[in-house]
Amino acid sequence: MKNSIKTLAVLALVGFAGTAFAQNNASTTGTASGSLIAPITLVQTTPMTFGNAVAGVAGTIGTPGEGSLAGFSTGLNPGTQGGTQGDAVFTVGGNGNFTFAITTPATATVGGSATGVTSIALGSNATGALSGGSATFHVWGLATVTAASVAGNITGTWTEAVAYN
Repeated sequence: MKNSIKTLAVLALVGFAGTAFAQNNASTTGTASGSLIAPITLVQTTPMTFGNAVAGVAGTIGTPGEGSLAGFSTGLNPGTQGGTQGDAVFTVGGNGNFTFAITTPATATVGGSATGVTSIALGSNATGALSGGSATFHVWGLATVTAASVAGNITGTWTEAVAYN
């Protein structure tokens, strides 16, 4: 009987030892996920327009986004021949309903054959949101004209940029 008890004791110890070694190590499989999204795109769909103003008069011409400064200041308005002032319109393309930041410089580079246009100040919203992968935003402008201005075309250029937030 003593041998039976000893045998049982040894078997019990070996059983516990085997269980302890089995619980000493564990492993599992790790996973990863993500997605590649559509690149953000930017296209100007409508150019900014200042219409027609009278040369030789100091003042400003503002596009609609300029609010209270929109239109012609006193003296620049040629009456019914003023044409249309319009904000530049840009279309952004990208992924789903992502948001984006808009970078608009403070001024455009002034060109054209007209002289006496000293600056074109620019403005826009700071951010936007895609809806179904598309959004539009406006850039407005305020052209400053001096009394020494001479008739001709007004042009302006700038670099507009967008980036995912």
